[in-house]
Amino acid sequence: LAKKIYNHGVIVDHFPCRAWVSLPHDYSYNNKLPLLKYVAKQVLSSLKSEGHQEINPDASNRIDEAHGILKKSRYLLVLDNISTRYEWSTLKAAFPLSTSSGSRILLTTRNPEVASQVDSDSPPHQLRRLTKEESWQLFSQVVHIPPKGKMLAKEILSKCE
Repeated sequence: LAKKIYNHGVIVDHFPCRAWVSLPHDYSYNNKLPLLKYVAKQVLSSLKSEGHQEINPDASNRIDEAHGILKKSRYLLVLDNISTRYEWSTLKAAFPLSTSSGSRILLTTRNPEVASQVDSDSPPHQLRRLTKEESWQLFSQVVHIPPKGKMLAKEILSKCE
């Protein structure tokens, strides 16, 4: 859903700066600086891939550079896979929103505590889990399953949440 919003034509036209940052599932940030450096580098790389050629994602002061670029224009920043309140509070402080600029941060998380902390005026959108039938239909559309592999595929799918 977040990817569809990010790539929608109206959104692309409305936000001159768009950046998508995915935090790794298997890494726990217990220090602000590595988290900020990682996110700043991802923001700069994302902006560069969106056509901002003057950006250097490997700059030594990339936290300041990312903040400075975003501060100057209307941006959409997607922070994907925020897993702790600590990560969110650190990133929220690093990328403050100016309501007058129209900038927005879209956050994805599996943690209800993080989701409830984001914006008290806007309740989180919680995706509905697929039924077993819907899961099988989606899986079948994405993966070619030979007739002999149908039982194995259903067994694999049953282990997914």
